[in-house]
Amino acid sequence: MFLIVVTNNFGEIKSSVFKKFSPTTLYSIVAADVVERFQLCCDAFIVSLKLATAASPRATSLAAVCSWLCGVFLLEIAVDWVKFLYLVKFNNIQATAFDEYQHVLLADVLLSRVPQAQRHLLPDGNFKVPCRGMYAFSHIPTRRIGFMELPIVTLIIACLPVVSWTSPSTLVYALLGWLCLFVSKVLLSLMIVAFATKRRRNLRSMEQSFGGVNAL
Repeated sequence: MFLIVVTNNFGEIKSSVFKKFSPTTLYSIVAADVVERFQLCCDAFIVSLKLATAASPRATSLAAVCSWLCGVFLLEIAVDWVKFLYLVKFNNIQATAFDEYQHVLLADVLLSRVPQAQRHLLPDGNFKVPCRGMYAFSHIPTRRIGFMELPIVTLIIACLPVVSWTSPSTLVYALLGWLCLFVSKVLLSLMIVAFATKRRRNLRSMEQSFGGVNAL
């Protein structure tokens, strides 16, 4: 895993640093890095799950894996820091462009739920929410960053330990786990909406060119 990440990082630097980017086209690189960081977290969860359900788990092996995972994350942060440093410097991109990316996602969160608010938040009318009215509210911002959740969910389900569903205790634990995930999803959604609502005034200053940014 460490070798794959290192090779991928060198490939990213070679393919992106020496290209010309504008503030709007740089969004695709930022979105890809966000998705990659979340996928690394999922990989770490799967590795931890495999170690926890092993026949004879050892504390030394778990500590070794955790140290490797921390090294991978630190390497990712360092490489991305250097990459974006060069991209922003040599393309003369203002650091405020990253704030504009956040405003785009906040607009997706708010306008997907309350379409009538667009004339108050973005009166120019050039901002388009992708697939509004077709997908769930939470799915619209994920489309903007190019995240596909189905492969990750399938991989995690495939790595879950085999259990006997005929046992009542197993059904109770499964129900409690589902309820915990459901409550976490609702609370996280409320927190995101509250975060976007507090910063809704910043959407008025968003440049029109950022309304069409999208992931690869």
